[in-house]
Amino acid sequence: MRLFKKLFTLVIFVSLIACSSDDASGTLPIASFSASETTVDTSQTITFTNTSVDATSYSWDFGDGSSSNSTSPNHQYASPGNYTVTLKATNSSGDDIATQPITVFAYALNNTNLSAGTYDVGYLVTNTTG
Repeated sequence: MRLFKKLFTLVIFVSLIACSSDDASGTLPIASFSASETTVDTSQTITFTNTSVDATSYSWDFGDGSSSNSTSPNHQYASPGNYTVTLKATNSSGDDIATQPITVFAYALNNTNLSAGTYDVGYLVTNTTG
């Protein structure tokens, strides 16, 4: 009977150790983030701030074929369009996904920043009507 009690205690102890984990006791992560801007032109860089909870790794998809595994990456879009940024936050219990739409416009030169003068814009205009 004494041997049985010791064996039973050992089994319970080993079971408790096997059930412990490093990720907040089996809690799934909660993915979330913010973007410094959600409407930009192609000259601007967006900073994504990761606010996920209980995650140990991150996977970003910027919707334009680019990706990152950084915690809080920066990204600049080369082409105008509507994109969906996806963050996948993961831990040993699973993963969660958060998304954010981004609108990108073509870069436009802001004329209010120009002073009087001559500017070389790389085009030659020729009058061919006479």
